Amino acid sequence: MNRSAKATRPSPPNVHRAIALLTFTAVALRAEVALLLIPLCLQYLLYGAITFTNLIKIGGLTAAASVAATTLVDSYFWQKFPLWPELHGILFNVVEGKSADWGTSPFRAYFTTHLPKMLLSAFPLTLVGLLADPRIRSLLLPVIVFVLALSSLAHKEWRFIVYIVPLFNVAAARGAAWMIARKRRWASRFWSLFIFGLLLINVGLTYTFARISMENYPGGEALVRFNEIYAQEKNVYVHLSNLAAQTGASLFLQTHTPPYILSTDHDFRQHTWTYDKSENLTVEALTASSAITHLIAECPDSTGRRNKQCDVEDWVGS
Repeated sequence: MNRSAKATRPSPPNVHRAIALLTFTAVALRAEVALLLIPLCLQYLLYGAITFTNLIKIGGLTAAASVAATTLVDSYFWQKFPLWPELHGILFNVVEGKSADWGTSPFRAYFTTHLPKMLLSAFPLTLVGLLADPRIRSLLLPVIVFVLALSSLAHKEWRFIVYIVPLFNVAAARGAAWMIARKRRWASRFWSLFIFGLLLINVGLTYTFARISMENYPGGEALVRFNEIYAQEKNVYVHLSNLAAQTGASLFLQTHTPPYILSTDHDFRQHTWTYDKSENLTVEALTASSAITHLIAECPDSTGRRNKQCDVEDWVGS
């Protein structure tokens, strides 16, 4: 929204930069952003904010450079050439339909579940902004098309649409401004208190959801405890199961091996620890390996308890 208060359309330089950045993001980082870029480009063309020739030049050059960059970099790190990760993701998740293996949701899920959870009290203010200002309707039109397009895929996650939250916050701010700007003093004061109450509710819900989310990472908790229990050991080879890796046992907690992201203890840098995340290993292979000294994995079914109820000592074992 880098424009004057009375402006009805963005300036051409800003449009060019936006298209270039979104093109790079779609090609190299998150392919679903292309579904936002397409309606946005159509809107810019209809409004005369960019010519078709400039759109092809900027989009084409940026896309070509981005494909070359991501292919070279990712092919090197994955040791597989040529590799364009986002194209591979589209083929696997969309064309082959494998994303549905991770669960499906109804068509309305983004609008009735994910957006309200992300926006919280900003959601009703967004509706006010949509009604109060035609510029907000113009701003959110490509966003709504983007969400509708993603809704056609059976597998849905909030992270696929998280990029649009700032735009909805702009709409919410416009709605709040419209409510506060009522000419009658009592109405202005009432809506000011109402909006302040919504902000308090937002803070409270954010804190509550954050605390709940912290309980969803038993793998991370286990790895933290493991690092504490065996902190004085110098030669450790710990295998992290797939479930542990999915529930918080990330690179940031691998404090005894480079790049030492969260480690401030220089003594740890003398250790020769290995955090292994190899997949598809059988129990026999894990127990037979002479290299593996420790294992962090989910509780065996024989315990008769759910993973989240297991104490960390049940996770950490040698």
